[in-house]
Amino acid sequence: MLVLFSLVMGCAAVHQARYPSWEPTSVLVPTVPDRDTAKAYLAESLKVWRRRFYSQSGPRTYSYVRARDVAVDRVEFTVISVVNGHMIERALVVEDPTAKNSVMRLDLTGHADMHVEWDETGSALGSHIAGAPLRTVDDLYGECNKLIAERPASEQIRMYFDPAGILQHCGFLDLSPSTSYVSIQNVGETALGEYWPSSILCARPEGLYLEGNTAADGMTCGHGFRKKPGSKGPDYSECPEEAGKCYIEGTHCDVPPGNFANCNGDNFNICERFPGECGIREEAQWFCRNPPTCYGSQRSQQRELGPLELGKASPFEQWVPHIRPDCRGLCAHRFGA
Repeated sequence: MLVLFSLVMGCAAVHQARYPSWEPTSVLVPTVPDRDTAKAYLAESLKVWRRRFYSQSGPRTYSYVRARDVAVDRVEFTVISVVNGHMIERALVVEDPTAKNSVMRLDLTGHADMHVEWDETGSALGSHIAGAPLRTVDDLYGECNKLIAERPASEQIRMYFDPAGILQHCGFLDLSPSTSYVSIQNVGETALGEYWPSSILCARPEGLYLEGNTAADGMTCGHGFRKKPGSKGPDYSECPEEAGKCYIEGTHCDVPPGNFANCNGDNFNICERFPGECGIREEAQWFCRNPPTCYGSQRSQQRELGPLELGKASPFEQWVPHIRPDCRGLCAHRFGA
């Protein structure tokens, strides 16, 4: 009886990941019917990845996040930066989603710092045992392909994809080490560098988002500039930085990279027009790029999204926007493919 009680207690103590984009693999990650379907999903998703994050000269600069749900009060986010196909930085952010001052809370009022346990660069890269291993996203696709090919056909593989079709989870529902799954909670075209993490990452209950990325409810992670003390130049908006340039207050933000519109609709680069007057880079924050598509421009007005509202079970599916009942059709947001 004591042995049985111990086994039951041991099973009860197993903590399940809260979102399908988090590790380890949980029942939230949809199953794939068979191996051929899994291979087709992976091949299509790889095309999406290459189309979005490759140029004619090779892979673009990017960073990505892997989330591991360790306990109710501990989630570990490993952030890895890749430049020219080579990993240059790895960091571990640890958060307690249950804490009143957690950056992951939607009802957060006031500022809270992310808890960076360590940050590796140069010769120190890979020196910590904790955190996800050093891998590029292409490596993770390769590891998923290997899992599909090598695990017994009797075991059901589970896969999940972001709204654009990029792989978010590939794994098996077991208690094996991390060799039984791979994941990508978020990925974006940015490197960590000197502005990490305050101007690079935004947090929500479902994880960390790199600047420039849009959540499933239409809110976008970005940062703005504020005027330098004593500056005689124009005010700066809360619009996100595009291609390392600045905006001025009044810009509607929704202009293609390289276009810098002022309040009068003229295009110019503030940093060139007012040398030395570029503002101080602010911390990343959530903002609404297009108000009719967002659930609420204020953080306290957003709702926590359900686990399966964040992406889709197949890269071939059209992602279905999520509409609040009180929006009357105005709150739908489609993720740009």
